[in-house]
Amino acid sequence: MVALTINESAKAGATRILLTGATGLIGRVVAADLLERGYIVRATSSKVPPRGDDRRGALEWRHFDFLQAPDYDGLLSGCDAVIHLAAEKGHEQRMQRANVDATRLLAEAAERAAIKAFCYASSVSVYGSGLQRTMSEDAPVLTIDHDVRSEYWALDYVRTYGRTKLAGELALHKVAKAVRYVVLRPTFVVDIPEIVGIRDWSYFKRTLTAHRHAHYIYVRDVSDALIWSMKRAVAGSGVPGGVETF
Repeated sequence: MVALTINESAKAGATRILLTGATGLIGRVVAADLLERGYIVRATSSKVPPRGDDRRGALEWRHFDFLQAPDYDGLLSGCDAVIHLAAEKGHEQRMQRANVDATRLLAEAAERAAIKAFCYASSVSVYGSGLQRTMSEDAPVLTIDHDVRSEYWALDYVRTYGRTKLAGELALHKVAKAVRYVVLRPTFVVDIPEIVGIRDWSYFKRTLTAHRHAHYIYVRDVSDALIWSMKRAVAGSGVPGGVETF
């Protein structure tokens, strides 16, 4: 594990957030927003941690590979809350370990460390191919223990992703004792380039994706929701050991 040191005196008393998946589409925005709001951020990356953006000593990078058997307790040491974004999306054979087992191990470590809040970014894919335009938290979800193709009209790896993200949610329910957990299921997260690019889609692509009934959501809105949920839980909202899902 490689760590970039942090200037403790510069941020004495500030809330320290463990942010996993900090180099992803959502993670980059969440990291910047947390720093802008005065938090200390311990950010993880499975690649070589970026350098040159320490935001006056408030950003600490940790090289952390969730596919290995790393030190979860050390990763959480000194943190007040977790925003867990890290996930495997492209390789089916790694999804169980990264999306389910790692989420469970991180939550178990959070319980041992008496973390105040744990925010988990799940996915709208847990619903499969929704048959309605409006979905609620209690809408039917995918079958976890085996693949039912009729539940999700998507490629094999996408169906596996949906099942493992849902299994990650259930892992939190099983582990939860004292930490306040919040699960968010965002729809298709996009930034400005993706929003602009939609206007250039071909008629074929528009027709192919018309069945999804899913909305695109701006990445900065997702960041706001994650940070708001974390802040609310840290302040004591919700039941200790409870899991709220939105």
